[in-house]
Amino acid sequence: MTGWLFGRPGIALALHYLDRHAGDPATVQRGRALLLADLAQSYSDGPGTQFHVSRTDRRDERYLAAGTAGIAFVAAGFLAANPTADDDPLRVAYERCLATLRTPLLPVLPALLNGLAGLGLVLSDLATLTGAADLRAHAVRTGKALFTYAVPRDGAIAFLGAGNRFTADLAEGAAGILLFLSQIRDEQPDALFTLDAAHRRGLPPATGRRHHRNRGGRPADRTTKGAPP
Repeated sequence: MTGWLFGRPGIALALHYLDRHAGDPATVQRGRALLLADLAQSYSDGPGTQFHVSRTDRRDERYLAAGTAGIAFVAAGFLAANPTADDDPLRVAYERCLATLRTPLLPVLPALLNGLAGLGLVLSDLATLTGAADLRAHAVRTGKALFTYAVPRDGAIAFLGAGNRFTADLAEGAAGILLFLSQIRDEQPDALFTLDAAHRRGLPPATGRRHHRNRGGRPADRTTKGAPP
């Protein structure tokens, strides 16, 4: 399967943090190889990129769990820690993923893993890291669109998950939507609880590489908000 939850990008993200903490360049190359292998399930969609769920499941996905959003989230970390040329295959794929995420979409579910909230959370996270105003605008637009799914219930609002049932869980329900909305409000990186918090507490990358803030949708270091040039 493609994507962050069940596919190669989730393993690549673990390898990325092994390199950050242990300083093993081999893990970077292994992680890049996994991300590039996932591109075998992708196809061009105008300026963007779409992903099939797997070799046998040909549904098109762009969500956090499977598809474009999750791959963009992981690729951003690799590119921040390991700057590349503009024509690097992973950078090209990342830019094309961003083009897809910028395209308006109203999915069936508002969910974090397989719905609108996950798309918005990745847009918001990358906007915070890169300083890209257009990504921030797309994230805010996505947050506003979530309220088309809200259902008044017992003096509050609720959201339907899979199976047309109300749920408050992280994957499909209100908790995941609240996580995204708080990310928009607070503009803090790392809403998905990776190991970046350890670096924010003062643990430097093991290799001593310098990280850069870039404009126009290119990722900066996830470890700080508004990292200096």
